[in-house]
Amino acid sequence: AFCAQNTFLHMPDAAAQRAALRAVAARLEPGATLLLDLIHPQPDLLSRYYGTLTLEATFDTDDGRRVDRFVSALYHAATQTVEATWFYDSTGADGSLRRTVVPFTMRLIGRYELELLLASAGFVLEDLCADADLSPLDDGSDRMIAIARRGKD
Repeated sequence: AFCAQNTFLHMPDAAAQRAALRAVAARLEPGATLLLDLIHPQPDLLSRYYGTLTLEATFDTDDGRRVDRFVSALYHAATQTVEATWFYDSTGADGSLRRTVVPFTMRLIGRYELELLLASAGFVLEDLCADADLSPLDDGSDRMIAIARRGKD
């Protein structure tokens, strides 16, 4: 099983995250692999979440529109949550502009809380990597790729 691109972090609290892991474990055979792709909440990354609006990406669509994606995010240390909003500005060839607003909240977790959550759901953490190339996690890593196995019953 896998949960990519921070999807797991959209659960509001530790209880919901633990319940989700237990639900996954209940559906996997002993020894099966779980992969979680998460933000690594290191200080340099968290310092970027201070509420300013930042242009994050620009791309062109097949129908000739240009899309600019802006993000504004604010980190709340007391709850380990990030309140974020993506703004997609789509500009047509005629200059028309359409904005789509996507707000969301993520609850960040660190390495050792992740280990405890996994263990409480019956998983054993086998490796923690910084990227899909399985580079070792370090202080500057933006990603945390957890590879865990469902334990024996």
